[in-house]
Amino acid sequence: MVDFGPEFSGIIDARSHEMGNIGNLINHAVAHDPGEIIVEIAIQTSWYLCYINPSSHLLRKVSSLVPSVSTEMQARYWHISGEIVFMQDEHAEATSTLLQARDLFLKVGDRAGAARRYGPQDAQTQLFELGDCPGAARCLRRLGEILHMQSKYSEATAILTNARTEALEIGDRLGTTQCSQSLGNNLKMQSEYSEATAVLTDARVQYFNIGDPLGATQCLWSLGDILSMQSNYSEAAAILTNSRAEFIEIGSHLGATQCSRDLGDHLRMQSEYPEAIAALTDARAQFLQINNRLGEAQCARSLGRIFLAQDKYPEGENLLMYARDQFLDIGHEDEAAKCSELLKECTDDSDDEESTETRS
Repeated sequence: MVDFGPEFSGIIDARSHEMGNIGNLINHAVAHDPGEIIVEIAIQTSWYLCYINPSSHLLRKVSSLVPSVSTEMQARYWHISGEIVFMQDEHAEATSTLLQARDLFLKVGDRAGAARRYGPQDAQTQLFELGDCPGAARCLRRLGEILHMQSKYSEATAILTNARTEALEIGDRLGTTQCSQSLGNNLKMQSEYSEATAVLTDARVQYFNIGDPLGATQCLWSLGDILSMQSNYSEAAAILTNSRAEFIEIGSHLGATQCSRDLGDHLRMQSEYPEAIAALTDARAQFLQINNRLGEAQCARSLGRIFLAQDKYPEGENLLMYARDQFLDIGHEDEAAKCSELLKECTDDSDDEESTETRS
């Protein structure tokens, strides 16, 4: 079983205690209406949480104060709110929240900030209006990432390449490296493994150079995924185990859980079903804890596949139908379609088994 260990549990427990204290202080401050100071604290703390264990808990506590603060602060409040729900795979809510943030940024004249908070239909228009600035390059990168999520890899590559060029021209090292990482992941999904490995390895070095350990670890995780796709399971497991350790050290609950899920899938693909079930069940519980619906649905699908492989059709069908519904609910149609294909195979295999039993 791939568990998180005492060190990781200690980190989470300590942070939970700290967040409880901060929450109590915020409740007290809200009651005395300090306005912008406490909203600023909630925004900054939520950005910190965004990369560890995304939560809107503190933001909800100050929501009653938001109408009374400056327009610029309202924009930043809705921006972090949108980012958090996006990371929790609530795409419809994220879209409306980020559009609200964009409108407020436009109102205060922060057009670069507004362009980073867009709806898919008007992002390109915002880009051309902005011209040569960091916001424009970041807008392009986000467009490329949306296309990547929609499995439109060729279009995503074109957009991300342009975004990387713009980031280079304006000296945005972080933006350049993020585009390289996205391009590497895009190549990975097109089975261009050698090129993807080279791009992601370079991006990992660049992240270290600019002092971004989270980005560096994400690249290492992707490199492990490439080895897994090439059926190099032992090497992949070693890299994913290292990635998981790095995520835990950084404090990224999400990253550590994603690695645990992938390690569980490796066990599944090697037909080590009891260990795979234990690992995936644990990862699924962790995804539920941090409200990551995509990861939880992926674990449910993998567990369903294990039950199918063991000819446990009712259990497999239930998990696959659940996973399919979750994927559809969060807008991942391709993932839902994979579940539908597995369900069809399940029905066909079950019918064949019943027919064999009848003849015998």
